[in-house]
Amino acid sequence: MWLGRVVGDIVATEKNKHFKGAKLMMVRPIELKTLRMYGSSTIAIDRVDAGPGEIVLVMDEGNSVRQLMKADRIPSRTLIVGKVDEHLIDFR
Repeated sequence: MWLGRVVGDIVATEKNKHFKGAKLMMVRPIELKTLRMYGSSTIAIDRVDAGPGEIVLVMDEGNSVRQLMKADRIPSRTLIVGKVDEHLIDFR
C-alpha cells in the first residue's frame, strides 16, 4: 500500500463488466515527508468516494483487490481503500 493524491477522474462510456458502477480515479504517489507528488499516475478503482486533491491510501496488490471486489479476475490491481484526514510521522 502507498499514499497518493487524487489528480483526476476517468470518464468512460464503455467499461469492463467488473468496473460497472465503479468510479475510476487517477492517483499519483506522494512522498511521506513533504507530501509532494512523484512518479507517474495510475488508475485506481475508488471505493471511498475520493475527490481530486485528496490524499488517499492505495492498495496495489492484485490478489487483495480481487478479494475486496469479489471477482476472480479483474483488469486492475489498484484500489483506493481509504481517505487520509491526518497523518503524523516521526522522522527522527
